[in-house]
Amino acid sequence: MADRLTASMKSRLKISDYSSRSELLDLRQELSAAREAIKILTEENTRDEIEASQEKMSQLQRDYNALKLELNHTNEVLSNLLSPSKMDISAEILQRLHVPNLDIHPVMTGPFMAHSTCSVRDFTHVDFKTICSELKRPPQFHRKVWEWVYLVHQLRKHGVLKPGMRGIGFGVGTEALPSLFASLGVNVLATDAPPEIGVSAGWQSTSQFANNLNDLYQPDIVSRGQFEKHVTYAPCDMNAIDEHFSEYDFCWSSCCLEHLGSLQKGLDFIANSVEKTLKLGGVACHTTELNMSSNDKTIEDGSCVIYRHRDIEEFLNEMTHRGHKVEQFSVAPDTHSLDSYVDVPPYNHNPHLKLQLMGYVSTSVGLVITRGR
Repeated sequence: MADRLTASMKSRLKISDYSSRSELLDLRQELSAAREAIKILTEENTRDEIEASQEKMSQLQRDYNALKLELNHTNEVLSNLLSPSKMDISAEILQRLHVPNLDIHPVMTGPFMAHSTCSVRDFTHVDFKTICSELKRPPQFHRKVWEWVYLVHQLRKHGVLKPGMRGIGFGVGTEALPSLFASLGVNVLATDAPPEIGVSAGWQSTSQFANNLNDLYQPDIVSRGQFEKHVTYAPCDMNAIDEHFSEYDFCWSSCCLEHLGSLQKGLDFIANSVEKTLKLGGVACHTTELNMSSNDKTIEDGSCVIYRHRDIEEFLNEMTHRGHKVEQFSVAPDTHSLDSYVDVPPYNHNPHLKLQLMGYVSTSVGLVITRGR
C-alpha cells in the first residue's frame, strides 16, 4: 500500500505541475495517507520493510517542503508581476534593456572562460561564437548555452577531445555534445536516467530525457555513420554509477547533478565520477546551480537544490586533500548591465544568465577536476 502511494506521489513531483494551491492540498492529503500506511506496515511487515518505507516517507516530506516553498514564492512573484503598477514598470524595464545582437556585437579577444560562472564577457568572446558554430546553435545570452560552451572549452583545453579518446556523459538528455564529440573522432558513452526515473520525473515530456541513440543524434553536426561508430548509449542512475563504467579519459554533465535529491548526493556523484569512471589523469567537468543570494540559506534537499559558494569551496578542498587537481573556483565580476539582470518567472529566457529560483538568485557554475590517484 505504501509503495503504491509513494509511486503515485513521486509521479507528481514536478514543479510545473503545481500551478495551484488546491493541487498542493491534494499532495498534503496523499502525504497524510502515506503516514497511515506506515502505521499499517508497523503491524504487518518486517523491520527492514518498515525502515525502507520510513525513508521513502522522509524523502516525500523533503520534496513536499521544497515544492511548497517554490509554489509560495512563485505565487508571490506572479502576484507582483501581474499588478498594474508592476506590469508597467516591468514593461518599461524591458523596453529600456538593450540585449546586444551577438551576430553584430564587437568580438572580444584575450582570456576566455577566465572564471567559473556565467558572465556576459564570455558570450562576446570570439571562442564562444566558434564553439556555438560547432554546436550548430546561434549565440544567445542564455546560461544553458554557456554551460555547453564551457564544457567543450574546458575539455578541449585539457586535451581530451582527440580522436580515439573515451568520454562518458551523464544526464545527457538531448544535448548536442555527444554528436559534436563523435564528429571529432572521440568515443562516447552517453547515459541518462533509467526510464523509470526519467519518466516519473517528467523529463521525457520536456525533451530533456534520452533513452536511445536516436534521441541523441544531431544530423547537422555529424554523419549517421560517424555517430554510430563513436557513440553508444546506456541508462545510468547517477546515485549508483555502474562499476563497469571506468577508465575513461573524461566525463561530463550539464546542470543535472542538482536533481539527485540533496546537496550531498550531488557532491557524492562528482566524487564518484572522478574516482570511479576516470583513469589516472582523466578530467571531470560538471555544471550546476550556484546561489548568488546567500552563503548561508539555500535549498538543501528535494527535486532541485542550489549550491552555496561555501559548499563548492569545501568540496574542492576535500577533493584536493584526496589527491586530485582542481581548477580554481572564482565568481565572475558583474562588468556589464546584463550581468545584473535577473530573469524571473515566467521566464523571458533572453537574457537568462541569472534567474530567480525558489526564492534565490541562481546562475550556472562549472567545476573541473583531474583525477590524481
